[in-house]
Amino acid sequence: MSKTDKKNNGDSKDLIFKYYLNRIEKREVYFLFVIHLTRTMEIYLENWLKNFPSVGVISIPYSEIPEVKENIEKYAKVHSPSDVSEIPNLIADICNKNLGKKICMVEIGGYSSLIKKIPDNIIGAVEDTNQGYWNFKQNESRLTFPVVSIAQTNLKKIENKFVGSSVSYSLEKFLRDYFQRDLITIKNVLVIGYGEIGRGTAKKLKSTLANVFVYDSDPVNTMLARLDGFSITDRISAIAQADIIVGASGQNSLQVSDIIYLKNNALLVSASSKQIEFPVSELEPNIINKNEYINSYKSENGIFYIAYDGFPINFIDDSAFGEIFDIIMASLLVSVDYLLHSNLLPKVYDLELRLQQDVVRKYFEFYEADGHTAIFQVEKIRNNRHDAASALIVSKNSFGKLCILLLNHPKIGKWIPIGGHVERFESAESAVLRELEEEIGITPTYWFDKNFKQWVSSPVIFCEILEEISAYNDKPAHFHRDFIYVAIINYCREEKFAGKIEKENLKWLEIEEILNLDLEKTTPETLQMINELKKFESDLLG
Repeated sequence: MSKTDKKNNGDSKDLIFKYYLNRIEKREVYFLFVIHLTRTMEIYLENWLKNFPSVGVISIPYSEIPEVKENIEKYAKVHSPSDVSEIPNLIADICNKNLGKKICMVEIGGYSSLIKKIPDNIIGAVEDTNQGYWNFKQNESRLTFPVVSIAQTNLKKIENKFVGSSVSYSLEKFLRDYFQRDLITIKNVLVIGYGEIGRGTAKKLKSTLANVFVYDSDPVNTMLARLDGFSITDRISAIAQADIIVGASGQNSLQVSDIIYLKNNALLVSASSKQIEFPVSELEPNIINKNEYINSYKSENGIFYIAYDGFPINFIDDSAFGEIFDIIMASLLVSVDYLLHSNLLPKVYDLELRLQQDVVRKYFEFYEADGHTAIFQVEKIRNNRHDAASALIVSKNSFGKLCILLLNHPKIGKWIPIGGHVERFESAESAVLRELEEEIGITPTYWFDKNFKQWVSSPVIFCEILEEISAYNDKPAHFHRDFIYVAIINYCREEKFAGKIEKENLKWLEIEEILNLDLEKTTPETLQMINELKKFESDLLG
């Protein structure tokens, strides 16, 4: 069955994507997509285009499905280059025809970094793949806009594990379709490249009982492969033994000079994100037969084959990951919101860890947790006790005194630290970062570790306090287990606060000023925190 015959049956699995689609801020920005027009992508791209303005979609040629293109053309102009080498000039042409519009790129491949003269109206880009990340990093010095990438994040590792399964599935199916029911079980399979995708692919192929061995130019990755139980040998011996070679390096796995070592009937398969693992164009003089799915070539030892013209083999079967792909597409939406909300320099950034964690928490909430009765039992307990996270924001004023930033809470009318509830599946550390970003629009750089009496780059619990919360409106009385953190920012940054809290409800107070407040103006728990903080006053000032 060809990929154009497949139907999109079953659930679309886009719950997280729709959640963020309805939450991110609408801005006067137009999107330009460089993306795969596959059935997996269709529902996400369609909804993105329905909700936000665009200047077009550039279809990556080797993965385009005609029916998907036809549907997407209802919502945006679709450009179908004949080769990926045309994409940078096509981006420039589209941007230059829309000079009055601010354009944000949503890319798979980092093609905008390859434009000779980058248009001034590109204000940012978000990127999904390692190949795109490397393109942006290689051209970072000439970038005129910031890039937020998920390619190198922990979040992307989740998808990479499924890429291995997808490659293994498509390879096994490919053998059955084109080699008369040949089985992978009895084959020597070489995986070149033991990064995240190579590792996932090797492990999945090993489960088919194939004889899998690994080569990687990085000795650290080679050691990891050996510790994972894979056979290791030198590069030339590895190539010469292989019935099947899976390129997963993200660069040239084989050179033309390596072809002499290939076995008769060897099959070359790409697990990369584009046509990069094998020198397909340089091998044109050796070609015997060519079609959409398999090319045959002559070699010193007989014949060898390249699957799918050297493009990623899993795209034959649409590379679908179901609800896991929902995580990836939602994270691109979150990356866009982060990019446009933040004042970033023209360089490459990874999506912040706290935002990655937010997306995955939504996965558990939407796809797994609500089906388990144990979670509902926990929720009953939460009605009586909530975890919370609060930050004692400190600084030194112009008199050299230690000051703490407090909030006059609108519900209780008292001065307390900034904080809030820890959400389901959220760590207290993530919660305090989220609360500060939401409430005052600032993420502190340094946090105090009282055990070592020093500032560190990640939140460390300063103390833990149990608080009794009185009934309010329709909410019953309950308890907070409040995790307290200490962070530092520049004194008198009120003019830079950009969160939900009104500036008049924030105030810098010296320690003694807070301790002299009566209980009509603050809470016993706040005084307890400040008394604990006072013990470390000299360390905090130092």
